[in-house]
Amino acid sequence: MAKVNFKRIQNSSQIDNLPVEDGAFIVTGDGKSYIDYGNDRMPTNGTLDTEMSDTSRNAVENKVIKKYVDGNISDINDDLGYEIVTSGEWTYKKYNNGLIEMWHKHVKSYSSSDQYAGSPVRWTTTEVFNFPITLTEMISINSIIGSSGHLMGCNITGSGVSQTSYQLFIYDYGQSFNQSIAIYTTIIGKWKEVIE
Repeated sequence: MAKVNFKRIQNSSQIDNLPVEDGAFIVTGDGKSYIDYGNDRMPTNGTLDTEMSDTSRNAVENKVIKKYVDGNISDINDDLGYEIVTSGEWTYKKYNNGLIEMWHKHVKSYSSSDQYAGSPVRWTTTEVFNFPITLTEMISINSIIGSSGHLMGCNITGSGVSQTSYQLFIYDYGQSFNQSIAIYTTIIGKWKEVIE
């Protein structure tokens, strides 16, 4: 930017008659001011826009900016807002845009049965977990078993996972047991058609 050059004119109606001069700071007799930057002239006070614009160089009233920001935040909240619901062992976060996250902890005592021929694996049980809400689509499911034994869980796909429930096979490695275990499950899915 060039050296600042102060100029005065009688009133703002004469501003268009004054050529743009990089570095000029112009003050008018009716209280307006402008600055020339490169080939552009920008008002530094005076006109306040009453709506947001991608073409105006004027300042915008604070209340206009607040309304604009609040409106856009409201739109974001409409899409990404959510409610958290607890239903039995399940808790789920149901997003307004159609996605859902669900999780639960299931604690129960289990006993393992006879081991498979020639294998260290012992059959324990199959658990069916009903969802607290019907899904329109399953995206992801994960289960973790917490115990002091050597247990393994196997999620069932296909017929074992539906829009209303899933099955978990529970196996034991080694000696038979009778103990309390905890099953932690997390699910991501859709409860309605997702809004992009």
